[in-house]
Formats: sequence, structure tokens, C-alpha cells
Amino acid sequence: MIGAMAGGRLGRSARRNHRRVVREEAVAPRAGAAAPRAPGAKRYAQAMNIVLLDADVAAAFPDPAAVNEALRALMRAAEKLVRRRRLRA
Repeated sequence: MIGAMAGGRLGRSARRNHRRVVREEAVAPRAGAAAPRAPGAKRYAQAMNIVLLDADVAAAFPDPAAVNEALRALMRAAEKLVRRRRLRA
């Protein structure tokens, strides 16, 4: 499924797994049962950290790279502050 979303072609095993997942999703789940997941969905979800910004915060940044740059600068500043406090103690 991920390859198809990225515009790539699915390999044979991926197509087979995709068909299996589609068939499983077509069956109505039991009440309270978790929905079936595609193979690798857990690994994909762990690799992605998506954070929703409030509108006023998002307006301050032109693109996602600028958000990442600002957060990294904040992390460096916080680390320097922690190191200074440890040296004084």
C-alpha cells in the first residue's frame, strides 16, 4: 500500500498482502475488535511523527523544514542551558 501511495509499483508479495488486507477489511469486524492492519503498518507508523500545529503557530513558518529548523535550534539552546546549570551545581 505504501508503494502505491508513493506512486511506485507494488511487488508480487506486496500485491498478495494488499489483496489479503482488502479481503479482511471487507469482512465486518466484531464489536470492539481492532481493524486489521496492512503488513508493515506498525513499522510505518513508528517512523512517522505527525504533529498538528495550531493555526497561529503554523502561520509563523513558511514550510515544514522551517519548523524542524526552529525546533532543532530550540533543542540546542535547551541542551546548552542544561549543561550550564550542571556545571554551576
